[in-house]
Amino acid sequence: MSWLITYQRAQKRILRAVELLPAVKLPLDKARGLVLARDIVADRDLPPFDRSAMDGYAVRAADTAGAPVKMKVAGEIVPGREPDADAGPGEAARIMTGAPVPPWADAVQIVEVCRESDGFVVIGERVEPGRNIAPRGEDASAGDVLLEAGALVTPGVAALAASVGAVEIDVRRRPRVTIAATGDELVDRGSSPSPAQIRNANGPSLAARLQAAGAEVHDGGITSDTREEISRVISEGPSADAVVLSGGVSKGRYDFVKDVLEEAGADILFSGVSMKPGKPTTAAMLGGSLVFALPGNPVSCLVTAELFVVPALRAMMGMASPLPLIIRAELLGGIAADSDRTFFYPAKLGWQDGVPGVTPVRYHGSGDFADFAGAEALVIVPPQRDLQRNEIVDIIPLGSAGGSLG
Repeated sequence: MSWLITYQRAQKRILRAVELLPAVKLPLDKARGLVLARDIVADRDLPPFDRSAMDGYAVRAADTAGAPVKMKVAGEIVPGREPDADAGPGEAARIMTGAPVPPWADAVQIVEVCRESDGFVVIGERVEPGRNIAPRGEDASAGDVLLEAGALVTPGVAALAASVGAVEIDVRRRPRVTIAATGDELVDRGSSPSPAQIRNANGPSLAARLQAAGAEVHDGGITSDTREEISRVISEGPSADAVVLSGGVSKGRYDFVKDVLEEAGADILFSGVSMKPGKPTTAAMLGGSLVFALPGNPVSCLVTAELFVVPALRAMMGMASPLPLIIRAELLGGIAADSDRTFFYPAKLGWQDGVPGVTPVRYHGSGDFADFAGAEALVIVPPQRDLQRNEIVDIIPLGSAGGSLG
């Protein structure tokens, strides 16, 4: 099978072919799950003033040298107001977390070691200059880049953008994706199949995964195994950023997808990957759009979507690291390679003695979506190499960095 390429090489070919989508301005609450197209820059120092990091008393550190010491409480300083407590030598001011530290104070002593009564406070312990104060500009100075373009807009990113006054932010627009499932044996999920038919599971699962990755998905439904129908779906490529077909891509008599792509003048990026499941996966460029032809078996379809389609969409949106996250984990059960291709084996995620652990699920092959549905990770099994229990292995958490799988 020398014509097969590795999954890593297939990913590289896809990413080289991808073009960035245009940037749009969106309100913060509409940008969740998209990717920044412009850096977020601090509009002022962060914090913008010397800020109390604790509840306690603003003091001159030198006045606490002989602690415990008794001081007059000259006032109170609260968040959101400029400090108006003007304390003289040997005096203190009550201060709350987040409040601005007055110019005369150089330290804050925490309330837990102080005792106040009748307008005076006993500072129970000495405090050093600068203690419990977050100085102005400690986090960033005005003009600093706080977050670079290419970052996914998470709730934390939205908070950061709001902190610099952003009402709208520049993000890459959502990729427009057309999906279709091919096969005369398929019926809609709301239909009653005959003994020789099955319901279309790939359409809903692909739609869920690609929407979670940020795409705007048009579900083209079911396409029959004819050149004409397949050609019709593929011809929608110019109006979509990507077309994703499932089925019709193997070597069977009615597997026409690759032939139709070639007849349409598509640039075939690859056709066949040294992986299990997913060997017949094909990708092409047609009229500036990416076309993916994924295997029809439900597990193969989801695994190849995770490895190839989702990274392509992330790259279109300008994500700095579009490929799936690979982490190390302890294998809590053996896996037999049984293939000369890289094997992506479904597993459950958990913890073993404080470190990530994965437990292989019962698995009967690429049509076994009943067992695969509970999988949370893919164990990467190298070609012709059995993996032993307690071995440290590479895994891909399903839905990593872009949502959850189906």
